[in-house]
Amino acid sequence: MDELPCELALACIRVRRFSYIDYCSPYYSSAFLAAAYSGEIHPVGHPPEWLVPEDIASIVVLPPVSRRLPERPKKNRIPSFGEAVSQSRCTTCHRNGYNSHSCTYSKSSRLLTSTIGVGKGSGSHNV
Repeated sequence: MDELPCELALACIRVRRFSYIDYCSPYYSSAFLAAAYSGEIHPVGHPPEWLVPEDIASIVVLPPVSRRLPERPKKNRIPSFGEAVSQSRCTTCHRNGYNSHSCTYSKSSRLLTSTIGVGKGSGSHNV
């Protein structure tokens, strides 16, 4: 095996009373882990101190040429960092974050007036 077994495989190994170490890759053993970190890593220093051959230093690496994919253009411009984003304001209740079309205040007031009969001239008054 070249990896660690999954939980289901480990459960089956445990039920059959086998050793799970036999089913794991030796790369996951503590000996391999210690060997991986046994070498020294030397710092590379600052870029002006690097010794780079002239034939390598003369190569200019450019980013890949990207082609704009065919798609519908964005509807709204993405604002720059620090630029204030204008927020929509409801003309009915004057709260920020939505407009009068999606205002729940106007829907509830319309529902209230239609069920009570306010403003419809029902003709029955208390005199």
